[in-house]
Amino acid sequence: MSGKISEFTKADVGYGPFTIADGGTGETEWFSMEDYGKFMAVVTASSMETSENIRVHLKQAKTSTGLGATKLSNTGSTATLTGARRAASVSMTFTSAVLGRAVGSTMTWKINGLTFTATSLTTANVAASRFFSIDTGASTRAVSAAIQLSSAINNPTYGVTGVSATAGTTGNMTLTVDDPGSITIDVSSFSSTDAGFVAGSLNSIQSQTYVEVNSQQMKINDGFKFIRAEFSSSAITDIHIQVLRADAANRPVPAVITT
Repeated sequence: MSGKISEFTKADVGYGPFTIADGGTGETEWFSMEDYGKFMAVVTASSMETSENIRVHLKQAKTSTGLGATKLSNTGSTATLTGARRAASVSMTFTSAVLGRAVGSTMTWKINGLTFTATSLTTANVAASRFFSIDTGASTRAVSAAIQLSSAINNPTYGVTGVSATAGTTGNMTLTVDDPGSITIDVSSFSSTDAGFVAGSLNSIQSQTYVEVNSQQMKINDGFKFIRAEFSSSAITDIHIQVLRADAANRPVPAVITT
């Protein structure tokens, strides 16, 4: 298909970016679907902890003021964004509580489906099993965890494909996607057999999800020609929503004119 994206898709600012408080809600304006066949709302959030989430859904209405608004329940019209999931970048911070933890204490991370295990056993480095040892000293344990986990993630054979890890000097590390937009980072579990061995926290630095629908899934024939995205958040974070409408009956007029 020749031509520019703007000739087939209408892009508009739906919401923000605004900072949302814990328990906050928000929504886009009502957008007309009368001349379009498809609608997508792309939701981007900044820092979120693993226990926090943003829930997004679509509603349809008969007018631009929301007359007769009803929630859509089609596949893809709802989504939940959780901290450290579907992320473009993730931060980890490790802390070590006390000295002399039990030999054999372990800590595991599951990143993009791969399980990495840290242990206090000094003879446990097995790259193929993603198993590695870290220092047992209280003052060095957290820093060692960040360095060794970063090394395991970056292993060219057994690491996480498409993701790079960078360790800091204080027990912190950052995961980033090598080719933005190609994949996302998903830290789906994080556990320790001994909280005093190594504890830690996870935060997504930036993550994204989307909801979408086509006009055939709306009650267009019943007069429902408007749509909007709504969300609720359990995180204190920045949220931005980009609205896209495609399959236009006529060439879209860009919301922003370029020179």
